[in-house]
Amino acid sequence: MFCLLLHQLKTGLDQESRLLFDMFNSMSDGVIITNDNSLVTFMNHSAEALTRCTVQKALGKHLGEFFKTNVKATGEDKGKRASIITKDRRKSFIDLSSTTIRDETGKSLGAVLVLREVFNFEQWMNKPQKFVSDAKMGGKSIKLMVASPYALIKEVIEGMLEYQTDIEVVAHASSCSEIIPVLGQKKPDVLFLDTEIASFNVVEMLKLIREKSAVTKILLFFHSLDEELVLNGLHLGVRGYMAYESSIELLLKAARALSRDEFWMDVNVMSKILNHLLPLGKFNPALKNKLTKKEKEIVQFVLEGLSNKQISDKLFVSENTVKNHLAKIFSKLQVSNRLDLVLSLSSRC
Repeated sequence: MFCLLLHQLKTGLDQESRLLFDMFNSMSDGVIITNDNSLVTFMNHSAEALTRCTVQKALGKHLGEFFKTNVKATGEDKGKRASIITKDRRKSFIDLSSTTIRDETGKSLGAVLVLREVFNFEQWMNKPQKFVSDAKMGGKSIKLMVASPYALIKEVIEGMLEYQTDIEVVAHASSCSEIIPVLGQKKPDVLFLDTEIASFNVVEMLKLIREKSAVTKILLFFHSLDEELVLNGLHLGVRGYMAYESSIELLLKAARALSRDEFWMDVNVMSKILNHLLPLGKFNPALKNKLTKKEKEIVQFVLEGLSNKQISDKLFVSENTVKNHLAKIFSKLQVSNRLDLVLSLSSRC
């Protein structure tokens, strides 16, 4: 339960992050936030309108790919202060970077502030906004059913979904006898199934679920990983797997992935299953040759089941640098996630 307790401790900080996120979104001037590598992590509505660049295109990209800045230095004695021209043409100085947005005639349309991130807004950016890619299925919320014997898990999941407009909990079950009747009544899109809900044959339960609601995607939650159960689950159409050690925030990403009819397998599960299924270190040579030496090294770490943080520690680089390398690897090999990456490099592909 460590990850659940950690989530509760983070609540206070998350609330501050949320307030700041909402404040930036309400500003009439544009706000763009980047990480230490100048990769865009946030854009508000005004920044989209002024730059004519959608947040979907900008997120994760280098600032220079989308925006031509015109920040005039105001003297070395003033440090990093920059000149900013607001919409009413008032000129002032700030201790941050800024970009004046002009039309084809040179007329000032407004200003965009470019800030270095202090809070991580990723969890709020994942919340569907008008400027964020909508994760809803056909405009409807993803209906989630939570089946777990632990009240804390249910409470934490509901707390996580408080600000998520695209996912809603429509039903609970605390015992295996409740699952099938509730499933038939509520017909959820995604079922979060805790394998410790009771002493029952999980495989038989999965078969019953498939018979009762074939359209419901199942996300299995393991307290102790059972490789045989994962393999049986794959044969029975289970598309999502989470381990006890995983952060509970991954549930949101998993539910969205399953609603798009994608597979979800977190790194803790994937590393053990791939070691069972695939010959470690044997790559498809044609695909492997597309990668640089550093990228091959990172792929090897992925095969071993290391997280981005663990890889960054081994390579003595930042976690953002690892994410950037992985993004390039995904692009080169035309895959979208770690599981697809490993399968594409496998000699069995």
